[in-house]
Amino acid sequence: MNMHRTGIVLFAVGVVWSQTPASRPAFEAASIKVNTGGGGGSSSNGTRGQVVLNNQTLQRLVERAYGVKPFEVYGPDWIGNVRFDITAKYPAEMKNEDRPLMLRTLLEDRLKLRQFAG
Repeated sequence: MNMHRTGIVLFAVGVVWSQTPASRPAFEAASIKVNTGGGGGSSSNGTRGQVVLNNQTLQRLVERAYGVKPFEVYGPDWIGNVRFDITAKYPAEMKNEDRPLMLRTLLEDRLKLRQFAG
C-alpha cells in the first residue's frame, strides 16, 4: 500500500538574514528571540502596524504560518518545547490574509524552514 503524507518538516534552525523576494508578503522588520523566561502560557497581540507573538512554540508558529494541524508538523521533539518571541512590523496596506504568509516568509528566511509533500 502506497501512503502519501503532506506536512512540514523542520530541517534545521539557525538565525540567518536574507532578503525576501518582492513577490512574497513580508514584514517590514521583525525580531525573533528564544524565550528564556519560561512560563506555560502564550499570547499574541499587537497594535495597528505591529504583531507580537510571545512564548510560542515553533510547532505553533508553523501551524499558524502554514494553516496546518499539529499532526501535520514533523520535526525533532524540541519544536513543541522551545519557545520564541516574535515582534514584527507590517506595512499599512497589509491585508489580514497576508499575515500567515508574512509569518511563513519570516520562518523560511530566518529559520530556513521548508515545506515538503511526500
